[in-house]
Amino acid sequence: MLQIAVTPITYDDFRAVLWEEPRGARSSLCRPISGETARQGVCSLDQFLALSTYPVWYLGPDGGDFNHHTSPDYHRILFRDALKLGNFRDLCSIDRYPENARRTDCRIILLHCRTCNHAAVIDGNHRITRLALGLEPQMDRMNLTIVVLSGTKWSADTPDMNKVCACLTP
Repeated sequence: MLQIAVTPITYDDFRAVLWEEPRGARSSLCRPISGETARQGVCSLDQFLALSTYPVWYLGPDGGDFNHHTSPDYHRILFRDALKLGNFRDLCSIDRYPENARRTDCRIILLHCRTCNHAAVIDGNHRITRLALGLEPQMDRMNLTIVVLSGTKWSADTPDMNKVCACLTP
């Protein structure tokens, strides 16, 4: 279980949040095989980084390349550890939507396995990185909105979860 206070929401509520965000993760419309629950909560940036959360960019075999790669040579890295790497900070600190008005909220969307407690950040990777690096001073570091679709079992064919979920990967 994620170690933040959450309240149940419906899957339709979860989907509505997905459609509000300019997401790009291939897994955004995937659902778990069993034990599905959708929840929403609020936490601080520090609380979020203490969780077993993973960006949807994976570390290459040489330890320096990040990509949305499906190759078995690419592996997951905790978000807090990825933030320590310059190449990840460079990749994820880019403001992908500079034409949009500056956001004051920070909403993060996760897919989560309740069995291994790992979660993939399917929307909000850039926001979290920019917030952690101090590039979004108007955002509240104490009030990140976390929207989560959890399950007790995910398919090995689910993009992102097939790399992040410890039940599916070594």
